[in-house]
Amino acid sequence: MDASQDVVITGSTDHGLRVYNMQTGKQIKELFSKNFGHTEWVTCVKILKNKKVISGGMDSNICIWEATGVSCKYITENTGSISKIMVNDSEKILLSGSYDSSVRLFDIGSMQCLSTLSGVHKGPVSEVDWKNSLCVSGSKDGSIAIWDLNSEKCIKHAKLHGGLVKNIKLFSGNNNQFDNLIITGGSNDGMINCIDMRTNNTVFSKQVILNNL
Repeated sequence: MDASQDVVITGSTDHGLRVYNMQTGKQIKELFSKNFGHTEWVTCVKILKNKKVISGGMDSNICIWEATGVSCKYITENTGSISKIMVNDSEKILLSGSYDSSVRLFDIGSMQCLSTLSGVHKGPVSEVDWKNSLCVSGSKDGSIAIWDLNSEKCIKHAKLHGGLVKNIKLFSGNNNQFDNLIITGGSNDGMINCIDMRTNNTVFSKQVILNNL
């Protein structure tokens, strides 16, 4: 699901996306037709400022939907389910994480693949965060990889979790005590880890135990 100032869009297991008016709660349109759309579950969606919509699916496709009507163009370089899509501030570059164990960068205008980051994770990429030239990806095998997008090289690869990496957050440039931190959370082991970006060393690691309700 993603939302802008006036609409919210949901992706579904029925392969479609539905656009709702935020004020009325009514459905405006459905992004799916006989000729356009995903052939499997929709896994992620992003609304751009120009009202175009980008969606990823279990069919390994990324769809870029036009602002009006129900038509899309396809990015088909991935060979596994799309787990995450992000865009940069100018909304010209798209980043995707995929179950083919890769992170890829695309030019949204030309839809050309600019970079493929792979060969590190042994399992599907389950989560990604991205800021400027730094990208951190997490895998279903419990490992994280820190990437320099300029050099297209992995700076650090480490197994920090006992299973799927569920969340990754980058904190940088906020001029506070939490600057320059990478925070990761695991869904299977309940671990939270903090990595200092300046040294790439783990500075905090703790298992979160929830009391039974």
